[in-house]
Amino acid sequence: MKKKILTLAALLSVIAMSAGCVKIIDKGTEGQYTGKTVFSAEDTAEQLWEDITANITENAVELNTLLTEADGKLTSVAETYGVNGKANYPVHGTGVVELVDTSKSAGYMVVKLDGYEGEEEVRIQVGPTFKNKDMLGDSQTVTGFGDYTNQTEWGQVKDALIEKVTAEVIEPIDVNSLEGKTVEFTGAFGASVGSSDILIIPVELNVK
Repeated sequence: MKKKILTLAALLSVIAMSAGCVKIIDKGTEGQYTGKTVFSAEDTAEQLWEDITANITENAVELNTLLTEADGKLTSVAETYGVNGKANYPVHGTGVVELVDTSKSAGYMVVKLDGYEGEEEVRIQVGPTFKNKDMLGDSQTVTGFGDYTNQTEWGQVKDALIEKVTAEVIEPIDVNSLEGKTVEFTGAFGASVGSSDILIIPVELNVK
């Protein structure tokens, strides 16, 4: 009996010592110990925003040039100006704002490009809802689907980039006061076969 009592006491002692070694890990710091980090699309977009803006700016083609060469067929210049050979175009240009329409959530302004006499209507989107919103993420080469675990994460990053557009580009400007003014813009838009829609998502927008 005495031996059993000693054995039990030793076991309880080991358990007590083990409990004293348990480390409490604060929520959000798990990655420091497991090597895995919690994915945050917002944090990723924040970290990438400046590089993506620079990438689109560096690769942007003059919109006048693109439209002139396309001659009404926007997908025809994908190999020349599109990202990865697709009709996702980083562009820049200057023009006069002819109309601002924020009556619906997918707000936009119509810009008459300097020196361009074509029939296409150029719209710069001002949100808060953006059409063809994937085009921003697909018109740069800093990051892409292969950098993420799955399509869902990549989609969340592209959505978070749109939020950055709203915060960094649109909100600092009184959009409704721009009619009749000249603006310089850099951004991206996508084209599909048979479509003449030019819906630019801006990453830079300056009022002259």
